[in-house]
Amino acid sequence: MPKQNHPDILDAHVSELRAATDGGETAELKFKINERFSPRHADISWVRSAYLAAFSALGWSYIYRSALDPIREQIKPGSSATLPPIIGFNRGHGADIRQIMIVQEPEELSSVVVRIGHYTVFLPDLWNTRNLEELAQSISRLRAEDGAVPLSMNGKIVPWPTKPMYALDTLTP
Repeated sequence: MPKQNHPDILDAHVSELRAATDGGETAELKFKINERFSPRHADISWVRSAYLAAFSALGWSYIYRSALDPIREQIKPGSSATLPPIIGFNRGHGADIRQIMIVQEPEELSSVVVRIGHYTVFLPDLWNTRNLEELAQSISRLRAEDGAVPLSMNGKIVPWPTKPMYALDTLTP
């Protein structure tokens, strides 16, 4: 720092640095980078986010269904459980999309679909029609040769929760 150091000391320091880079020894530096990103952990995080959004929007009566037991097991810290492929990625979707849909058609995709940005997570439907494995198989059967899964679904849009809404818990029987 020029204002805090005497100019002669600063000049000597710069001179030594130049001498070291111009005539110094060359060395080889080897190291290994361990990436901390894990696609599996990222997928679990998206499922957790979808699960929590569905809970906030639909409530306890939805989230405590036994069809969601595998998700609860998967999101436990240290869990070695593995979910079937229920996550989709579409770069064409806007990063700001937040949407929950109760899919009614096609029947084989009857589910609660949670879209968060580029990611779509399929959760079991409200009628216990399919478990996660069966839902994943239905999605897989639609896979095209290029690996894409073209989907067209109809259903009811549930407002994105900005606070706990528990929509199914507030319905009167």
